[in-house]
Amino acid sequence: MSELRFTLEADEVLECRTGDGRVLLRYVARPDTPRDEAPRPYAHPVCSLSGEVLSNFRPNDHPWHHGLSLTINNLGGWNFWGGPTYRKGSGYHFRADHGVQRHARWIQLEPGCVVEHLDWLGGGEKLLEEERRLTARQESAQAWSLRWQSRLRNVTPRALACTNYHSAEGLVGSHYTGLQFRGARELLDEHGDRSITLLSADGREGRARCTARRRTGSSGGRRRTARSVGWRSVLRTPAARCTGSCGGTIPSWLFRFTTNATSSFRRAACSSSTTP
Repeated sequence: MSELRFTLEADEVLECRTGDGRVLLRYVARPDTPRDEAPRPYAHPVCSLSGEVLSNFRPNDHPWHHGLSLTINNLGGWNFWGGPTYRKGSGYHFRADHGVQRHARWIQLEPGCVVEHLDWLGGGEKLLEEERRLTARQESAQAWSLRWQSRLRNVTPRALACTNYHSAEGLVGSHYTGLQFRGARELLDEHGDRSITLLSADGREGRARCTARRRTGSSGGRRRTARSVGWRSVLRTPAARCTGSCGGTIPSWLFRFTTNATSSFRRAACSSSTTP
């Protein structure tokens, strides 16, 4: 198997290619997306080794979904997810509260691994500094992996609340935040194609098992629960599957980290990783 290689193109665009030149991923470090979509670096297209495009960029129903990107639903009152912001009592509305992730510089540019420094800004104020590491590897003749690792550091003198609409606004089920993957329309959900699945870092398979709550102890008579993190998204797609042969309406597919908790970034580092 040949090694995968990152190459830096014009306008701070990275491409990950196979040894014979096939593009597996295009990472845009300085996007020109609208402000109300919470501009941030993103990867699109993300492709299989057989050439299938797995990601979707700015779909009509949710244009703030940008292929594969890192988000925070609400950080210190700023929307880093994009789109309308939900508030209890008034619902979803577009508000002037969108944060921006800004590429600062490349720290490391190696064939199989790149490291980027980013600033997270809210209203012009720098809230977080991030060190982002992307590592590409060919796992077999049919599969490759991307490891995304981020270390986030609060650079303000105050704690920054990190919430979602479930924890902060009481919107039941709206846990979404974190690493966001918007899949191509050819990707069916679990009701349509069993070859597409999720695997957790500890070997669980399927969305229900991967997102199952786990007991983490008790406090004040209340049992605390947390959802698992460190997922892998495994898209087991044959070479000729995405050909439009599936009849009917093909739904879009969205993969995202979820959490029940309200947390905060203090003046310390926080890290996470995944392998989509």
